[in-house]
Parts: sequence; structure tokens; C-alpha cells
Amino acid sequence: MRLCFYLWAFVLLSAVNANSLLELLQERSESDCKTIMDLFIILDSSGSVGTAAFEQAKSALVDLVSQLQIGPKKVQVWVINYGSVVETPIAFHNMPMADFTKERLIQQIRSIRYMNGACTATGDALQEARRICDRSCRGHREGVSRVALVFTDGYSNCGSPVGVESSGLLAITKASVFAVGIGSGVNTAELNTIATDKKYVIHVD
Repeated sequence: MRLCFYLWAFVLLSAVNANSLLELLQERSESDCKTIMDLFIILDSSGSVGTAAFEQAKSALVDLVSQLQIGPKKVQVWVINYGSVVETPIAFHNMPMADFTKERLIQQIRSIRYMNGACTATGDALQEARRICDRSCRGHREGVSRVALVFTDGYSNCGSPVGVESSGLLAITKASVFAVGIGSGVNTAELNTIATDKKYVIHVD
């Protein structure tokens, strides 16, 4: 799963940053990306991120989804959008299976609104991912990997503490958490706190 996800990370970043992507692809493109996965995409929609970076992240997600095999027996997707409040505009478990196609998912991603939130409740968004996974993730015995991909500038300043919630997400759901820095002046220290490992931190210039 790790090699496959790094290939997807290449696809993600190629939409927003042309630098150092070749190294990622050469290093970690061995898999055919047919992983069975519960994927949580967490989007920082606070005022500090800005509209341009938020829209770039959405475009990157469209490119990512185009590489996935979406469906109840393949990759299931949830998208959490947050600023000072947390929303879940895309939730696999709340949609009829017939509606959860790749094309429909792409349409929904493009329609996600930028909140311009007054503060950044990253911890609350991570907590929501854990809550949803507790209820809706498939079992590890089914060979399902769990991944959370967090797009943020790393400046949480309200809600539950990021370190507590990131650790809780890993401990309770066993999800691998990736942090993607977006916007200007990214706080790398917080990205390192969010991610399962420092090698799971990706910077977008």
C-alpha cells in the first residue's frame, strides 16, 4: 500500500507543484494501485489557506480520484472540509452504491465550497475522521488499508489539540496519516505532528 500511495502522492502534487516529483515517481512507482482502501481526505478551508490554494488542492484531488478504483470492494472515500467548523460533504456510507461512481465523486469534489473559516480546527477534523471510521470503516481482516490525507497550512488555532487527535486517529483506527502543506508559509512542525511519520509529510511550493 505504501508504494502505491506514494505514486498517488505524485499524482496529487503534479497538479500543484512541478518540482521534485520525478524523484518521487522514480523511487516509489512500483505498484499498480489496486489497493483496497478506506481513504479520508481532510481539507483545510480556513482563511489563512486562501482560495487559490484551496482550489489547487481540489484540482489535485480530482487527479487523484481519476487514478483510483472506486467502489464498495475497492477504494471508499470520505472528504472532510473544515475551518472553524467541520463538514463532511462526501461520505461513502451515506450514498447509494449506484451513485458512488468515479464520475460522481469528481463532480462532488469540484463542488466543495471554500469556507474561509475564522479559525483552523484541524484537531476537530481529525476527530471527525476517527468518529466516522469507528462507525463505517471496513475491517482489517478484509485486507483494507486506512489512509488519511490532510491538506493544511499547519496553523491550527482552535478546537481539539492536533497532536492528541492525530495520535488518537492512528491508535484507534490504525490509519496512516499523510500531511500535505498548502498555502504560503506552511508550519512544518505541525505537519510533522499530524503525519504518522516525517516521511509522510509532503510540501507543496
